[in-house]
Amino acid sequence: CCPHLPEENCSCRKPETGLLQKIEKNYGSPLENSFFIGDKESDIVCATRYGCIPLLVKTGYGIHALSSKLCPPQEQCFDNLSAAVSYVLKAWVGLIVMIYIRSLSFYLVYVASAVLAGLIGCFVGPFLNLRLRLKMLSIWPRFSNWVLYKTCNIRIKVEGEENIPKGPFVIVSNHQGQWETFFYQYYLEF
Repeated sequence: CCPHLPEENCSCRKPETGLLQKIEKNYGSPLENSFFIGDKESDIVCATRYGCIPLLVKTGYGIHALSSKLCPPQEQCFDNLSAAVSYVLKAWVGLIVMIYIRSLSFYLVYVASAVLAGLIGCFVGPFLNLRLRLKMLSIWPRFSNWVLYKTCNIRIKVEGEENIPKGPFVIVSNHQGQWETFFYQYYLEF
């Protein structure tokens, strides 16, 4: 919570968004499209400014905020905190189901394409020189990452690209996994 008085005009006092920025920084999780439950007009303004979904509870100061032009739609106004939390939990159940369906869709395409790429690699690969074989084999990782983006909306951002040397080098990953192996194959274009 903000320890400052209103006349101090600090950036962490609502309706300013400083507290939300601190939360994002401390926990490393974006708050955009998160639910923001409050009972004042300043809560609604803060949530809206930061891209959160404002939920108004009518307890406390909430009854006064209902008359505000900034009041969220009626379906986002609740009699008490318990009702608002129930709404959030129901929304999250739908989100979890959607994540499961999207993940399942990815893995179905991923496995089917792995079998297909493996068969093509076994039958065509021996007849290609090493350079063409690596080029051909990098198509599947590229495709897998594209499917991951389309089904699960996972985007790739590379930081420090300017530090990658032009000549030969060794890659040391902290948490080497299957994804890094795929990504390196097409990103670095062996």
